[in-house]
Amino acid sequence: MAANAEEEAFLSPFLVRIVSSSFGSLMTALAVTPLDVVKVRQQAMMAEPTPQTKITMSQCSKCGTFVLNNGLMEHIINKCNTAHFIEHEVVGFAASQTGRGMPASTLGGIAHIYRREGLRGIYSGLSPTLVMAVPATVMYFTAYDELKARFTPTFGDTWAAPVAGTTARVFASSVTSPFELIRTLSQAGEQGGGLGGHATGGGGLVATARTIVRQGGVFGLWRGLEPTLWRDVPFSGVYWLALEQGKLALEERWPSDSPLAPTARAFVAGAGAGMLAAVLVTPFDVVKTRRQLYTTLASDPEVASTIDHSASAGNGSTAQVIRGIMKDEGAAGLFRGAYARVLKVTPACAIMIGVYETGKSVFGLRDR
Repeated sequence: MAANAEEEAFLSPFLVRIVSSSFGSLMTALAVTPLDVVKVRQQAMMAEPTPQTKITMSQCSKCGTFVLNNGLMEHIINKCNTAHFIEHEVVGFAASQTGRGMPASTLGGIAHIYRREGLRGIYSGLSPTLVMAVPATVMYFTAYDELKARFTPTFGDTWAAPVAGTTARVFASSVTSPFELIRTLSQAGEQGGGLGGHATGGGGLVATARTIVRQGGVFGLWRGLEPTLWRDVPFSGVYWLALEQGKLALEERWPSDSPLAPTARAFVAGAGAGMLAAVLVTPFDVVKTRRQLYTTLASDPEVASTIDHSASAGNGSTAQVIRGIMKDEGAAGLFRGAYARVLKVTPACAIMIGVYETGKSVFGLRDR
């Protein structure tokens, strides 16, 4: 009887969802992180560094940080931690012109980074992804399945998905936002300046948390939540609605009893839903990235005097930054980077939901 109880506990729906979403996060991070590392390194070689360059985006060679987004979460990473950016600071634009810098192709870029930095360079940002994104993804996907089952009688099959998705995203982001803020500030302090060194004085995670609470109260721990929700909540609503409708459409058009059919449908529908959501939510992603970078750079006394302090550079609320971008760059500015975002988010969404549905299928868990 004890053995049966353990078996039932091991195969419980809750545990199956945890295992499946954890494995999906891992596979997504392993597959997509190298692609984004190469992208941001290549972008760093595109413009010649000059003393007059105003810092508005992470690709500027004079910036001390760059933003890495591997489809699961974003990280602000110190360029001094990578050999390529140190080289670029010294030899600058000439390296890219003489062929000694980062290759233009993705595979060539991966090989270049691996030769210089090994796996550590290819997977820059992977460790914080596994520490932060895996728990957040587990909460997100598990909450979605539970909420969708509860919301279906009220909202119907069609609208239960976006309502459950947005609710699950708010829950997961609200829980993990303080930890992500503390981690970002603490790491910046350990690197000798920037946001952490200036605002928190270093001292580790606990000291950073205490400083944040002392300076901004308990709610200061959630100060990065608002721009994140502006992007992630609409994305979740569009994504889950398109995903569930896509799976139904594929099942009706190509019915199959193959055990691989659910995985294939989830993978294809996930790619399409991720692509659609990425395009529609790009303006909020642009705003979030600029606000995140501006806050980090403006808090560094050595860098603050060199950066652009306009609203379009990220100085202000979400609404102010949107108005600033529209004024300075037009509507096209809100969709800057949409192509690169689609190329990154599409495979990430496909892999994540494909692995997640496969895991549930392997353990015999079916959607209610």
